[in-house]
Amino acid sequence: MRSFQYVIVGGGIGGVACLRELLRMRNEAASGIKHASARAKDPKMFGGALPQRVPRKRRRQRCGRGGEVGRASLMDTEHNSSATEYVCLVSMDVKLNEAVPVSQVTPHLEVLRLQQHAGKHLKDAFPGAHIIHGRVVLVDRTSSTVLLECGETISFGRLCICTGARPQVILDSHPCVVGIRDRQSLEQLSSLLHNSRRICIVGNGAIALEAVHGLITHGCCEVIWVARDDFMGGTFLDASASQFLMEMRDGSNNGFEPVATGAKPHNPPHTGTAGDIDWEYVSGHQDYRTKSEGQAKPFPDTKGHAMGPGWSRVFQAGNGKRETGETGHLVCEFGTGVFAISRRRSQELSGSSCGPNPYPMYVWLQNGNIYSCDFVLSATGVLANTVDVVGLETVKDENGALVVDRSMRLVGCDNIFAAGDVASVKWPQSPNWFQMRLWSQARHMGHLAALHMADASDHLSGGIAFDLFAHTTFFFGLKCIFLGRFNGQGLEPAAISAIRTKIITASGLQSEAAPSFENIVTASETSQKVSQSGREAARESESVTILVRVTRGVEYIKIVLLGGRVVGALLIGDTDLEETFENLICNEILVGDMNLLDPTVDIEDFFD
Repeated sequence: MRSFQYVIVGGGIGGVACLRELLRMRNEAASGIKHASARAKDPKMFGGALPQRVPRKRRRQRCGRGGEVGRASLMDTEHNSSATEYVCLVSMDVKLNEAVPVSQVTPHLEVLRLQQHAGKHLKDAFPGAHIIHGRVVLVDRTSSTVLLECGETISFGRLCICTGARPQVILDSHPCVVGIRDRQSLEQLSSLLHNSRRICIVGNGAIALEAVHGLITHGCCEVIWVARDDFMGGTFLDASASQFLMEMRDGSNNGFEPVATGAKPHNPPHTGTAGDIDWEYVSGHQDYRTKSEGQAKPFPDTKGHAMGPGWSRVFQAGNGKRETGETGHLVCEFGTGVFAISRRRSQELSGSSCGPNPYPMYVWLQNGNIYSCDFVLSATGVLANTVDVVGLETVKDENGALVVDRSMRLVGCDNIFAAGDVASVKWPQSPNWFQMRLWSQARHMGHLAALHMADASDHLSGGIAFDLFAHTTFFFGLKCIFLGRFNGQGLEPAAISAIRTKIITASGLQSEAAPSFENIVTASETSQKVSQSGREAARESESVTILVRVTRGVEYIKIVLLGGRVVGALLIGDTDLEETFENLICNEILVGDMNLLDPTVDIEDFFD
């Protein structure tokens, strides 16, 4: 049985970040850099400059107490365990995914790209590490061993579980319903697109937004978009931002109609026949739960790692039908969900009461509309890929993720850690940071777990990475930046409702979820009127103010203030205001009733 000081399970972004940090610390220790912290290499990630150097004798004393241990303990551990190899990473996928910074937009905000390592390049990329390709069956805390599916047993001193998450697919047993999460599912989607004319996308998060935009832009096929929110992109966007992005494309619902309407669901059993069509009903359809009702599947069902940035290029490769630049037709079905999906194939449906169907399947929505399509793409979130730990009663959250403490240890366990999507951060953190299972967060958690695994942490470990939520991406071809409580996360329900679901116009906040922007004005008075309406809509939290500036087709800026201080920002377009508002949030500057979005005032020079 092989023995390692450190074993990492999972070759995704969190696991590779943990591996990279452990290797870097060992190299520094071998070079005699015993006092160096991770912050010396990446001060922006880990909180700035190091504390004043501690003399050697004091460092030794501090190590002996077993508290915040310096880097010298890493060398001592290696000398005392010469028969034990250093680090091993176990991955089911032959490729390892690493998030590599491309540019530093602000101190908190990075642009990342996905770099994959495979084959002979693994040794060059991770010198000194042992990479084992296999499936983990069991983790035994009592004996500190990991059992692989091939029968091999690995002993560990400390273990980090970085097994990520799996797609939460509606009707995952249906042959025409596919999820999208890893490299294998992306290859499956690419092959399906070559012969598809119309698909149904279910979901309203980032993957659904990118999928709809890619399919429509490249004219791959017609799209039915089903989302439970009353506006698109509810995971990240508010109703106003949704309408802003929707107007960036020509037209709205166009191209085709449902084959049947008004067939209202009435909660039938999970299997059965409605009319002359054999339906399979979605269990827990009201919140898109799978048949497992939200419980996490064990890790052995996982196929690979998350796709990483740039995955939507698959739609360019799948565009083999339209070469004229024509965009695809889109039908939006918002405020509803999937109720049932037909079991039978097209030849069996051709004589049904819904009329002739040239497509393989029907999708029955909760609002009664029935559409025909080639397949369903389920982009309805993820569930944690947990692994069974014998000898430990693991604490899990509502999505099955492993709850960790400040040192990324599993609750109640001193030598098993977790990082990335499989971990759930429940310790008291900054009010302007929250977990959304993003690549950047997985990377930070992997780094932090490595520091604590090697006893190389101190009171500054983690630094600013967990002080402010910061994320950048592209939706519908526009740069989108999310800072802090951009949708009022953590505020009172009335304030959150006003921030997310109200459409903001020159006359104030409207209750409707999808009017046009015809009445929007971009003068300074817009922000003032919105601010007053924001206070009225959030009566339960009178200090909440919403400032919005919209320039149609150019930019969308929303600022959330609490007690006269900026706590969140949503920026769409090339606003160049991200660092300004990041500084305002982090420094908690009191701006009072100042109109921050007055286009005649250069707030960049004023607050930077």
